[in-house]
Amino acid sequence: LRVSVIHAEDLAVNLMKVALSGFNGTVNLASETPVPVAALFKLIESTLFRTAVYTETPSTESATVFSLKGDWFLDTSRSKGLGMTVRHHQNWI
Repeated sequence: LRVSVIHAEDLAVNLMKVALSGFNGTVNLASETPVPVAALFKLIESTLFRTAVYTETPSTESATVFSLKGDWFLDTSRSKGLGMTVRHHQNWI
């Protein structure tokens, strides 16, 4: 399972670029390379010195993007075509 991620600062800068550009339409903003969720969890666990609790069947209260059965990442070709840049996740996670 891989997911798209973006740093809050990259999101803010690029949303401002979209707003000021006059572009009208949808734009996907995310780090170009999806992050394997298992690797993300391992990093969080090692940073917090705690073990994540996993469940095979999410409840309505615990469902998140990480509850999906398959990859969930964005096509960023339009944002790149508009000259937007987002840092690779390894540069900030």
